[in-house]
Amino acid sequence: VTGPISFSDRPQYVEQSSTGRLYFSTKPTSAAPRGTVRYLEPGASAPDQRFILAFAKPGSDPNSFLVANIDSARVTPASATSTANDALTLCDHPTGQLAASQCVTSALGIKDAIDNLKLLVPQSDLEYDANLDENSIGLSDTTFAASSGDGKWITFGEGHTGGYGRALMLQDDGSNPTKYNYASPAISVGGLIENAADKVFGIALDKTGKTLGIHGSESYFAGVEQPFELRLQGKKSTFTQGAGITFHPNADGISTPAANRLAFVASANGSIEMIDIAHYDYQRGSLATKYNLYGPLRASLPFPGDDPSVVFKLFGVSSQGLVVIDVTAADILAGP
Repeated sequence: VTGPISFSDRPQYVEQSSTGRLYFSTKPTSAAPRGTVRYLEPGASAPDQRFILAFAKPGSDPNSFLVANIDSARVTPASATSTANDALTLCDHPTGQLAASQCVTSALGIKDAIDNLKLLVPQSDLEYDANLDENSIGLSDTTFAASSGDGKWITFGEGHTGGYGRALMLQDDGSNPTKYNYASPAISVGGLIENAADKVFGIALDKTGKTLGIHGSESYFAGVEQPFELRLQGKKSTFTQGAGITFHPNADGISTPAANRLAFVASANGSIEMIDIAHYDYQRGSLATKYNLYGPLRASLPFPGDDPSVVFKLFGVSSQGLVVIDVTAADILAGP
């Protein structure tokens, strides 16, 4: 047994799925230099932060197991003169409850101990898999988050890596009452990286999660459809340094009517570029900002009381505070 493996617990960006579950990235600190992606049930009496192992890459030891979301683990060595196996003890409590931890001990291997613990504590949130690289679930600062408009897809984008970042996808449509029902495996995550090896400044999903947008040195768009989610569909040359990306609130894939078929990219040159998501290299306009924006960009439909000419609103943050942009139809160029 090695570990426990330490990751930062400090929440950073948070998204909520349609089920009410919270998904969040954690911010690395000097004491814990690796962040993670986690989730919890806010309605539980004692919510537990739960790791997600689906994103991990394969390791180099096929005889190893990576175990997460348990209370403790220990090994009791057998006598050096005995033919007996060492005994592994695993302990956990029912997730989301204040109940005491319960333990099982097995000398028949890791999998036997895991199976016995799941029998003893059926509501354990234990996750495990064989031959995983524990370092690959550690994320750098900053790890951005976004959700689809219907709350059924959650995405995370790893930025400030010193090289290319990673994009991670989760589906939580309510079909599983206790956790998300799908997570992008390492091969799918790697597929997007290989096609768009770049840093991440922002990440976004459209209304029902059909399209993923990533802002790096260019803006990239990927289709979201099982089992081929995170496959690069196209890109747009935008300013090489920047901030967030978001979609029109009614953008819903490439068949969306042209008026709503838009993504918005905030760049470090004092502009927000409007991109047609069905024709990736087609710019539909540009909005000037007094100050450069940083961090996530968000969009909404007009508020009650807004001028009738406003068709949607954009929200960002600058060094001077919150920036709200009222966009009219006259600001948008016609699509092809």
